[in-house]
Amino acid sequence: MKKIVSCLLLLILTLFLVVGCNGETPQEGTDVNKTVMTVGSFAVTAKEYNYAYYTTVQEFCSIYQGYLTYFGLDLNTSLKEQKCAISETEQTWAEFFMEQTEDILTQVYSFYNAAVAEKMELKEEYRLQMDAYLLSLTEVAKKANKTNDAYLSENFGSGLTEQDYKIYMERRLLATQYCDEKLGAIVYTDADYETYYQANKESVDRINFRVYTLNESFLTEDASQSEDTTDAAVKARAELFAKDLTSEELFVQRALEFAPESEKKNYESSAATLAQNVDADDLAESDMKTWLFDTARKPGDVSVHKTSTATYTVCYFISRQRDENQMVSMRHILLEVDESKEGKTDAEVSAAIQKIYDDWKAAGSKESDFITIASEKTEDPGSKENGGLYDLFNKGTMVSEIEDWLYAEGRQMNDTTIIKTSYGYHIVMFKGYGDLGWKAACLAGMENASYNNLLENLKKVNAVTFEENHRDAVGNDY
Repeated sequence: MKKIVSCLLLLILTLFLVVGCNGETPQEGTDVNKTVMTVGSFAVTAKEYNYAYYTTVQEFCSIYQGYLTYFGLDLNTSLKEQKCAISETEQTWAEFFMEQTEDILTQVYSFYNAAVAEKMELKEEYRLQMDAYLLSLTEVAKKANKTNDAYLSENFGSGLTEQDYKIYMERRLLATQYCDEKLGAIVYTDADYETYYQANKESVDRINFRVYTLNESFLTEDASQSEDTTDAAVKARAELFAKDLTSEELFVQRALEFAPESEKKNYESSAATLAQNVDADDLAESDMKTWLFDTARKPGDVSVHKTSTATYTVCYFISRQRDENQMVSMRHILLEVDESKEGKTDAEVSAAIQKIYDDWKAAGSKESDFITIASEKTEDPGSKENGGLYDLFNKGTMVSEIEDWLYAEGRQMNDTTIIKTSYGYHIVMFKGYGDLGWKAACLAGMENASYNNLLENLKKVNAVTFEENHRDAVGNDY
């Protein structure tokens, strides 16, 4: 599993002031100012380790908020009592997050020590970020009817003060400035992009394919009453679907034919089975993924894969290519339609989204107002916390109705419209195009390699040591 914090985001420890995480006092007998970990010449105290731990947990919960139950993570039970289901080793969730915390602190203070050694001083743009963080702290503490010190101590570790927080942030900002300047000085040429692409086609290329999944509900009455096991019957049905499958048109036709009556409407459109512009990171590790991304794959190849108990998936490979589409950014506000709920019928939601749109336009069509409205009213949890923003995503990521509009010829910055999709009604704001998809993927890979090279070189001169029982710095519960 990837690190839960992006390597370039050294400021994750500043991002969760508005959330809080019920910080605990370090275990009884722990001196909060005692050194528990050193990175080179820098000493990390129990207080800072504890704070870093709780913000690391918060980061994970924010990124994977919709998957915590799937991961088996229960925030109402001590993390020290729960086995971590996603770890490659036998450990508790608390131990998993402690490892992540130590990795983050190692990164931060490796860069910080290098910045200090070069006598680097914090520049104005980073000081302005500090002012913004402190203002955010004051606002959220005021809403909680607490002083800044009380809010920090209660939510991020006993004894943590505003002065502690300010010191931590100044160090992290200086570490970030150092990293930004070193990496920002690297220039990647067209030849660099092409060389990286040729060496990493499997991770950069994207594929198009058709996919159809069958389970027990797709069995005919006769099949479900056969003497074969349910699994065997579903497999036979999937193999029948795949037999002599010679074209996309036939795939679409069979999808409709094989669907249960209750599902047929979902397969009337050819888009129902089409997966476009999919990269390797979009799919979980499986036999199906291995088959799809095999360089030997040819257009028209067909396969059947068991994807779960009594569940089989038929794949029809269309093409493999590098993404020559520009990436795109948008903001949106979503109101979902649910005919079974009061006030959520199609007509009611359509009227509601139109009123939001009209009121916003009447108030001056300002982006700042759009951001506020999205944060308050959107029903899309994936963009609610950042004003409805989806920044620089690949074509094929969003539903076709939205993408058709975003990529329409003549689209201008901050154009807005209302779009209906299967999710409901959206107010969409166009926020511009970025690099070609394949170049963006190559740049991310090259930047990540440059970051890792820089970090590994600094770690050679910044030995990391831990005091005995250093993890006692973490409180007894989350």
